Amino acid sequence: MNEDITRPIRHYRITAILNRKRVNSQNQLMSLLEKEGISVTQATLSRDLNELGAKKMRPLEGPAYYVVDDVHPAGLSADPGLRGRLRRLLKTIAVSMVETDAGVFIRTPPGGAQYLASVIDLSGQPEILGSIAGDDTILVFAKKPFTISELLLLLTELAGFTNGQNPVRPDDLLDEGRASSPATPTDK
Repeated sequence: MNEDITRPIRHYRITAILNRKRVNSQNQLMSLLEKEGISVTQATLSRDLNELGAKKMRPLEGPAYYVVDDVHPAGLSADPGLRGRLRRLLKTIAVSMVETDAGVFIRTPPGGAQYLASVIDLSGQPEILGSIAGDDTILVFAKKPFTISELLLLLTELAGFTNGQNPVRPDDLLDEGRASSPATPTDK
């Protein structure tokens, strides 16, 4: 198994594969991951599919195939569980959030940003237009008529940041010429 591939990256790649192609079996998915340089055992893949909430879609004709969060080639259908999934993931990997002129900047551990950004984009939150991600950073854009401050409030509440752990704002970083501590999730 490739030790350099983290679970969030693996989850992101599995989700991307399942969203672009009908995959009928775990063996087929393992082969597709191998082509992308990701080696997994059947047990790890089974656990990943379970953690992603993957289900088998049984069409009227043809073989069954895996879907994640009811996303399939025909498009996205609303799933109330996505907000809970977004909340769990934000609490797990959001390290800090900063309000910027462009949107809300989120920092994650290395390898976590693209997977979190995908969940943010699929969450169906009316305040969210979309996001872009690097390896450990995400910029989330507010959808009009919502403001960036309202988007920050939504994301910090979902992440479990408390009132005593206010998110960092650009002016805070300039205050007294030193950086402030970023907001961090609570340990509940």
